[in-house]
Amino acid sequence: MKNPKQQPIFIVEDNPEDYQVIERSLKKAEVNNDLHHFESGEEIMQFISKPDTIKPSLILLDLNLPGTDGREVLRLLKNHPKLKKIPVIIFSTSAHEKDINDCYQIGANCYIEKPISYRDYLDITVRLRDFWLTCKYTHLSLVDA
Repeated sequence: MKNPKQQPIFIVEDNPEDYQVIERSLKKAEVNNDLHHFESGEEIMQFISKPDTIKPSLILLDLNLPGTDGREVLRLLKNHPKLKKIPVIIFSTSAHEKDINDCYQIGANCYIEKPISYRDYLDITVRLRDFWLTCKYTHLSLVDA
């Protein structure tokens, strides 16, 4: 089994500025995983449909994507035989209770409202790193059945 610290992180984010802030905060938090950036739901769905799809350590998923939105992508990820156990973190500007409940109902592992300041992004990134990338329970969830 690969160490989750060595597996890539999938980031599904259509906004280039938001992606740059996420990328910068991950680097600042010393997260050394390769990043795979997808700008749309269609792009990640096409990528995961390949038979040799690599397993990420986690997936950061924007909810409000153009075209195929994050809810549909989440549904597909949680029904994908190789990826259904991978933690999916919803990273959205929406704080609507319905959006949050819908995502948890579909299978999101965590829902985070996008922060406004870079300092808050960095704080969230450090917490994501500490919990999802270093927690031994996360490692157990990545074991192939």
